[in-house]
Amino acid sequence: MNRKIIGILGLVGLVLTGCAAPEVETEQTMMGSYSSDEIMQDNGRKIEKHFQNEGEDGVLDINAVVDIPDISLKEGVIQSKEWDISMLENVLCPGTDMILEQNSQSDYTRYIGGSAYNDLDYDIYFEISKLDNSLTYCNYKLDDYFVNEEFELVKETEWTESEQNFVKKMEENSLDLYSKLGIEAEVANTDLTVSNEKQYCSVKMLRTLDGCSWLDAGGEPVCDTIQIAEPGINVLSVAEQYTTKDVKEASVLSIDEIMQIIDDGVKNGNIHTYIMEEKGFDYTIQSIRMGYMTQIEDGAMHFFPVWYFQCKLGEKGITLLALDARNGAVIYMG
Repeated sequence: MNRKIIGILGLVGLVLTGCAAPEVETEQTMMGSYSSDEIMQDNGRKIEKHFQNEGEDGVLDINAVVDIPDISLKEGVIQSKEWDISMLENVLCPGTDMILEQNSQSDYTRYIGGSAYNDLDYDIYFEISKLDNSLTYCNYKLDDYFVNEEFELVKETEWTESEQNFVKKMEENSLDLYSKLGIEAEVANTDLTVSNEKQYCSVKMLRTLDGCSWLDAGGEPVCDTIQIAEPGINVLSVAEQYTTKDVKEASVLSIDEIMQIIDDGVKNGNIHTYIMEEKGFDYTIQSIRMGYMTQIEDGAMHFFPVWYFQCKLGEKGITLLALDARNGAVIYMG
């Protein structure tokens, strides 16, 4: 039996790949002096800017509302945290005796249990990647429920009241699961799939620190995925868990200072511009948010706040630019 589970880039992946493309200019521009409370005055502010070098076709347009989480922004060291196997057994596989699979592949450690399923001698497992410490859980017993050619994705605007209530319940169950796993996250979005008699949700969980999102090496928020329905969870993919130390409050740049840095960066060629609506793609920045990214400093993985800027591809946000909120250094450019 062949079944492929796609893992999610964990924070160790950030260590392996780094946060910035090789050509990104990371020179510190200025030092931030504002506290989290002080920059909150710009939360909800509308920013409309047009950046362009004279005589060049490329532009960087911003038409966005500033979204700042009402938290104390921090910086510090982040470390991977080992999974508690006993806790995983109790939370994910209650009542099932799980054993370490003796022939686990070299890139993961797998625990198996339950009854025979097709050509396997188990029908439930969870595995931990040795590469990035991510976690994957699968319950084959529920395949008959979840795998159905008659399932169709339903647009959120077309959900009935009953379907809305179902989605809400599945999201609450997902949040409860993460609470039991000891992982901080919030629901990013949920897809609803239905057939005549069945329905399930694919819940995307946004990993956070005090309510502020983590960004991966590609500038995108780190998210986990849960396929869940009334009978239970079919598949769960979780980026690694982590712990922090040497944490302190970060002093950051204001959005006006960031706009000046972008203006200077466009003029000196250190920040990319774009041919607007090239090949039908609109590069206008429609979202300005605060998040966290990581970099290796002095042999340790440090996390820090960033201002990140996204355009839209359909309903999905695509990060074009991320600047270190402490000093304006360019951390990522798409």
